[in-house]
Amino acid sequence: MADPEHLRLARDGKSTWNSWRLAHPSERADFSGTDFTVGDNREIILSGFEFDGDADFSDTIFGDTPIPYQTHGTGPRSSPNGAALFDGVVFRTAAHFRRAKFGRHARFDGAVFEAGADFTDAVFQDKADFSAAVFSSAGFGHACFGDNAGFDGVLFLTGAGFERAVFGNGATFEGASFERASFQSSVFGHELKFDDAVFAGLVQFNYAVFGDNAYFRGTAFEGRAFFDTAAFGDRASFETRDHKGFKDAAAERVNALPERYRKLYLKRANAGDPIAFHEISFSAARFGAGEFRRFGRESAIDTIRLWFPRLLHSANTRGMRSLDPGPGASFSGRVLRGVCDFSRVRFDQPPDFSGVEQADNLDLSGATFSLRGTAWPRWRYWTTQTASATRVRRLRKLASDIRAEDAERDLLALARMVGLGIEWSMWWADVVRPWDAHHRMVRPTAVDAARPEGWRRGLFWLRRLATCVWLALRGVGRPAVWTVLTLFYRVLSDFGRSVVLPTLWLVVSLIAFGVWYGTYTPLALSPKTAKALATFTLANSIPFAGSSRKAFEDSVAVLFSSGIPNTVHIVGLLNGLVSAVLLFLIILAVRNRFRIG
Repeated sequence: MADPEHLRLARDGKSTWNSWRLAHPSERADFSGTDFTVGDNREIILSGFEFDGDADFSDTIFGDTPIPYQTHGTGPRSSPNGAALFDGVVFRTAAHFRRAKFGRHARFDGAVFEAGADFTDAVFQDKADFSAAVFSSAGFGHACFGDNAGFDGVLFLTGAGFERAVFGNGATFEGASFERASFQSSVFGHELKFDDAVFAGLVQFNYAVFGDNAYFRGTAFEGRAFFDTAAFGDRASFETRDHKGFKDAAAERVNALPERYRKLYLKRANAGDPIAFHEISFSAARFGAGEFRRFGRESAIDTIRLWFPRLLHSANTRGMRSLDPGPGASFSGRVLRGVCDFSRVRFDQPPDFSGVEQADNLDLSGATFSLRGTAWPRWRYWTTQTASATRVRRLRKLASDIRAEDAERDLLALARMVGLGIEWSMWWADVVRPWDAHHRMVRPTAVDAARPEGWRRGLFWLRRLATCVWLALRGVGRPAVWTVLTLFYRVLSDFGRSVVLPTLWLVVSLIAFGVWYGTYTPLALSPKTAKALATFTLANSIPFAGSSRKAFEDSVAVLFSSGIPNTVHIVGLLNGLVSAVLLFLIILAVRNRFRIG
């Protein structure tokens, strides 16, 4: 439990505390179990305190920080209300905050932890501020943060442990500097920012969960980085950043650190490379996993309300909407200097690898690519955004360049599915074009001008309606045919990637046609009849086999002794056609699987 003498000294203020500290440099400061929200403890302000011995704040309770204490400044202030005010505090030996509970806007900005800092199982409300703090080492295992936790410009001299920590929305580590760091199994809300951060050594985000808009733009991974089995929401960004902007941001942030730590911060920043991936692994990760409710998406009511105006739009409006980059992850501009492992990664949206250099270091073995609808109707593989098709095409080229044949086949299949939505959107744009505003501004002819206004208006509407119907009927054939063929190709053989699917369909078709033939024979079902039906069906299915003709004649003698009915001939033609298609798909799948070159 807390030492009453230490609480009394803290209530007397910083000067009294520091005088006592100089006289007792090695004594442990014990505030454990203290509730700073009751009694005289509410008036304690710890800003600027120095602790030479160990400081124990385990199991303490702090209140919310009042507005006058949320910013730097001097002058009369109200009661601190038991707030966690540790801004500018110096801990020269270990600091313990295990299981501590902090209110809103806890302040540790500018604090210096010269030895280990232990925040295991600590709970922070919104806006916990650790900006420009310095940690020799830190343990935040199982800690829980509210929204807008701030670690901007933090310097970790050695290890930083955030295993199984939970962060709300808007957590920021912009410009943070790490030697080694572990965020294994941590959970982050939406709008996470690691922009311009530096990881000088090993960093682990294995099994971490990220909400939408996880930003690692310009993050310098100088050592090995692991995101294995991590789950990302939409719009995760690992884009590059130019060296000048990266170093200018570091030069601005370093001024907030204590002077004796600035050299190390700048040394790491100058050595950091915001463009390259040296050795990074995303093996078995998932992008667009949907672990969180989608950030910034329209509600169901808004979707219905906004859908109807979208039916009528000009070509310019459609062109502007088609430039939307989409919710996929972005790795654009990165230079892959070492192995970049994307094996077994699942992309729920096409990622952006535009401008990636040294792509031969990219491993896409076992990666899968998909497309989840983000606008009504939210069907899988449905999109009207040409930017999505462009991403898929770029990915196909990238996969072809690095000879990732499985990924190339998957992306070809995805391109075919993506193309259907664009085909239908082009057809629909033609159908509704007569209703666009610039088409309605038509100058009436002299004959129309002489007629009554109501008559002219009705005729004008009738003309537009007739034009829409004509355009709809004239243009529907192409998207309809491609949709049917594409869906059949997918269902029958998974776009030529599966041997099992067409084989199963062939077996089903043989049984179905055998039963169908059996309805036209006068013989009762028996082992002999079943054998003859099987032989007759196989002979019709594989007519090019050498023994098919003899087997066909023997089965006909058993089943149709008085001659083959004309209907059976028609069914046989259909049987041969279906079997030929399925056999072709089986051969195609085998060829695709073992293709060399």
